[in-house]
Parts: sequence; C-alpha cells; structure tokens
Amino acid sequence: MVGNSGMIKSSTDGVTWVDHTSATITTNLNNVAGNGTIYVVTGANGLIYSSTDLVTWTNRVPTGDIATTYNELLWNGTQFLAIVGYYYLANPFTMGSFVSTSSDGINWTTTNLGSLILYIYGSTIWDGTKYLFKTPWTTATIPYTMKSSTDGITWGNPTYVIDDTSTTLDSGDYIQGIEFFKGKYYALVENTAITDTYVLMSSDLVAWTRTLNTGKGGPSNIKATADRLCIAGMFPTNCTADGITWKNYADSNFGTIRAAIGSLNSILSRNGTSMQVNTAP
Repeated sequence: MVGNSGMIKSSTDGVTWVDHTSATITTNLNNVAGNGTIYVVTGANGLIYSSTDLVTWTNRVPTGDIATTYNELLWNGTQFLAIVGYYYLANPFTMGSFVSTSSDGINWTTTNLGSLILYIYGSTIWDGTKYLFKTPWTTATIPYTMKSSTDGITWGNPTYVIDDTSTTLDSGDYIQGIEFFKGKYYALVENTAITDTYVLMSSDLVAWTRTLNTGKGGPSNIKATADRLCIAGMFPTNCTADGITWKNYADSNFGTIRAAIGSLNSILSRNGTSMQVNTAP
C-alpha cells in the first residue's frame, strides 16, 4: 500500500504490515502497480518510481516529463499506464489529460491527450482487450459516456452509455467508479442525497442491473482482485465472489489499518490491481 509523504507498506496477510518507506521518496503517493517482477508507484509532481525489491527505488523520468499529479496507474499484462486525469494551464486556460506508458516500468513515454479528460480515481479499467474510462460526473453528464482505447493513447469509438432510462440508474445519481470482474462490468453509483451507494452490473455495457444497495453514502471506490470484487470507502467494506452475493465486512480489519496509518491512498493486490482508498474518518 502507498500513501502520503512517500509511505510504502506491504503485507502477506493484510493484517501485519512491513514498512518500506524510503528516504528517496518524500512526495505523496497515489498509486501502486506491479507485474510480478517490478513495482511502480506514482504520485504528485509527475513522479514515477520503480523497485524490484521494495527497498531501492529509482526515479523514472518519462520522455515529455510533466509536473502534475498522476491519478491512476494500471498494468494490463503488457503495459503500465499512468494517467493524469486532468490538468490546468492558465495561459491560455486549458484542461486536458496526459498518459505515460511503459512496457517494463523503467522506460516511460508521456503523451499529451489535449482537451480529452480522463477523469480521476476508479474511472479507468482494462477488460482484457481494451481500456474504458467514464466521463467526469455532474448531473449534466447523464447519460454517462465511456470511451474505449486499445493502447491508452488513442481514445474514441466505440463509446458506451449508461443512462437513467431504466430504474437501474436514478436521475441525477453519479458514477464514482467502474470495474471489470469475471467477464462482467460493474459501476459504483452514489445517489444525489449522498445517502446510498449501489452497484450496477452488465455483461455487454448496454443492459445494466442493480446488484447491491449499501444504504450508505460517501466517497468510495470499486476494485477487483483475481477472486473478489470489493467496494470500500465511507461505509463498511463489501465484497463478492460472483457479483451477486455480497458480504459486509463491517470495516473491522480495514478500519483498524486505516486508523493506524491515516494516510493510505492505494493498495496493490496480489494480481497487480491498484485500489484507490479514501481514509477520512
């Protein structure tokens, strides 16, 4: 797991954690990913570090270096993709996104995507053949559009839509995160009153059904490991092995970890998935 002020910790059981925080890294870290050989962490000021042993960390400065925060980091089996979800330039005022890519975690190339905005935190996934990202949330964005890409650089058709024409997505509710798990797509949605967070499921990105209502609102995210899909945030952690039957973990162990660490931003599971985590009390 990674967090503020360069915090890096690891665990074999999720209970006992070993500190790997390095004097080399002092910036806040938002993401961690791995490919079985190398670990990569990203964070503020456009920094990317890699390590093969969690002890020695090397700063990897991408070609086309940028001085802004990386919001997401993915490993798709052949490529690392680090995303600056949006940036601002004052003169002239513009908004857009950058992506940095690497096949080995060592050599990185940055591409400016111009005015395209890859929104941050839980908004970009890999489904085995393509990346998907959702548009930023506001009540004006319904229906939600998801663009696709095979390389993380060229984004466009096909696009997919989640709208409120059925009872699955209530008008004005916004999607906090998306995920792909065991052949199906999942969208984590919070209602406008911030009193409920629920999960939608689809096998084709066209027809969606509601699979979970938490009865609680607040910042959260959804991520999958090889055998579990979990949502976590400002309510008890819920996980499922099949996308239908969910178990409520009452935030017991995770709450203890969160209280003890306090600055946790992302967790890397054994299958290389990075999970954004909100640690506010």
